[in-house]
Amino acid sequence: MNGAQALVWLSGRVPRPARDDVHVTGVRVLDTLAWIAFRRDQGEIDRRAANGLGAVPGWDLLDTLMDLPAGLPVPLAALTRPARRRVIRAPAGVARVAAGQVTRDLVPAAFPLLAVVSAGDWRTG
Repeated sequence: MNGAQALVWLSGRVPRPARDDVHVTGVRVLDTLAWIAFRRDQGEIDRRAANGLGAVPGWDLLDTLMDLPAGLPVPLAALTRPARRRVIRAPAGVARVAAGQVTRDLVPAAFPLLAVVSAGDWRTG
């Protein structure tokens, strides 16, 4: 059994999860159908729900957060002025700001494991 077979069953019309902890969904990207196998982080999903958070839109905020380690305090002074504004204004549950430090709480709620592209030829896929 190869890595893909351990995650999804590729026989039939659509890929199906091969394990209980793997989910599969179809998405359209640039007019091409792709099937994504992913694993949910239920702890993060529950934590977000408890804070009234779902997906966090805003590329600027997400870009700033990706520069911060999850769960470790960073001096606010180490961030640019715009980045400081973004984390201070972020919704509850995204990051904590206290005593001149910011701690990122937000982590991905899903982890992509495999993408299967469905196309008639390799150029369109």
